[in-house]
Amino acid sequence: EAEKNFLVQDIKVKITAGLAPAAIAVIYRDNAEAAPLAETFERAGLPVVIQSEADLLTSSAVRKLIFVFQTIQNFGAADYLARFLLLDFLNLEPLAVYRLLAAGRRRGDLYETLRRAPGRLGKVYRRLAAWHRLATNESFLELFGAVLAESGFREHLLRQADAVNQLAKLQSFFEEIKELAAGQPHFILTDFLEFIDTLARHNLSLSQTVLPTRPGLRLLTAHK
Repeated sequence: EAEKNFLVQDIKVKITAGLAPAAIAVIYRDNAEAAPLAETFERAGLPVVIQSEADLLTSSAVRKLIFVFQTIQNFGAADYLARFLLLDFLNLEPLAVYRLLAAGRRRGDLYETLRRAPGRLGKVYRRLAAWHRLATNESFLELFGAVLAESGFREHLLRQADAVNQLAKLQSFFEEIKELAAGQPHFILTDFLEFIDTLARHNLSLSQTVLPTRPGLRLLTAHK
C-alpha cells in the first residue's frame, strides 16, 4: 500500500510540473495487478487507461471468418456446409436452410441440393464454388479480399452496435495475415489454415494491441 501511495504522490508531482497524464506509464508484472492499481489511481483523482492485448482468436467476427475459410477449404463436406449456411451474416431464412438440409439428407448430397436451389441459396453455392476455385489458383490474400468484398461479412459488421471495435479486430487480423504472408511468396489457403491449427494446437494467441482511446495514465504489463 505504501508503494502505491508513493506512486500516486510521485505522479501528482510530475503532472503538476506539466507532464501530461498520457505520457506517464506504470508498468506491472502480472495482469492481476491492473485492477487494484487502477482503483488506487482513480481514488486519487488520476485518470487511468489500461493498455492491454486482446486475443484476436476470441473475437466472434474473426472466428466466423476463419470458419468461412475452413468451409472453402473443405468444399464438398456436408458438415461444414450445414454450419456455414446458418452464419448470421449470410442473412438466410433459417426455415429455408433447415428445409434444404432435410432435402439434402434425403438426396444424400447437400452440395448438389444447394446447387439446384433457387434464389439466394443457389447464389451461396455459386459463391462458395468460386471462392474454392480462387483458393486453388490464387494467393490467400486475394481470397481474403474476395470473401470480404462478396460475402456481406463486412457490411454485417458495420450494422453491429460495436462496429468500430469489430472492424478494428478485423483490420488487425488482416495485418497479421499480411505480415505472415510476406515471408512466404506462395502463401495460400492451406498455409493459413495450418497456421491457425498450429496456434490452436499449442494454445497460442494472436494478439491485437488495444490502445487507449482517452487520455490518462497508461497501465501496462512488463512484456509490452
